[in-house]
Amino acid sequence: MKGSIPMIDFHCHLLPGVDDGAESLAEGLAIARQLYEAGFTTVVATPHVLEGRVMLTPADIEQRVGELNRALKDAGIALNVHPGAENHIFPAMAGYLQEGRLLSAGGKGKYLLLELPAWEIPPYTEQVFFELKLAGVTPVLAHPERYPALWEAPGRLGQWLKLGVLLQIDLRSLSGHYGRLAKEWAQELARSGFVHAIGSDAHSPSHRQNPYRDELDKLQSLAGDARFRAMTEDNPRRILLGEDLPSPAEDILREDSPRTRRKSWFRRLH
Repeated sequence: MKGSIPMIDFHCHLLPGVDDGAESLAEGLAIARQLYEAGFTTVVATPHVLEGRVMLTPADIEQRVGELNRALKDAGIALNVHPGAENHIFPAMAGYLQEGRLLSAGGKGKYLLLELPAWEIPPYTEQVFFELKLAGVTPVLAHPERYPALWEAPGRLGQWLKLGVLLQIDLRSLSGHYGRLAKEWAQELARSGFVHAIGSDAHSPSHRQNPYRDELDKLQSLAGDARFRAMTEDNPRRILLGEDLPSPAEDILREDSPRTRRKSWFRRLH
């Protein structure tokens, strides 16, 4: 990885004992140490929140983040953990968020990380995005490259981008951890300029030496230095502060104009 910047991992399951991520504090600390050694200084803890099945409250998550930050300090790991959640999409999301029953990224109430079911796009997806935007909340879609339903209907992703939905890709997708098609999509999205954040999506410590560094190098090569910095530092920092970000819709509409439309992967989004 060229240069050194204080990177932010926007999607990570290092909170111990709350979901299918770290099973113990020792595992959570091991994940944290590997991320720090890869160059991350900040991590957003994003345990799974599934309405009706696993309903961690914002207070639960914030308490556990505080405990983990104290344990990191005691262990001498200079990594700062912020509260968040990977919220499984459901129809009443906007109402739950307004009632304080869902945790936004960093707890600022401006951005919500959400995921889709593995094998389908629910019929209420666009309605949820619209209602969140109407409430002043920007949806951030977790790992769009990993949804087979989007591989079959890429135009849906283009529609969501025009609605102002932001995208977060998983680092390990870039090295083929989730299969060939996820790798191809991750690489094309990295080139596209429509990705606003990246995540390790770590659920356990990696058994590789120097985990994440090859993927970070690949991301920087694909995106270029300016976009790499935006994805790994500038955008996620502003999201955690609750600051506004430029909508991807502006770039899409510019790309889609008759003068600038080009024969590229982007056209698959129409």
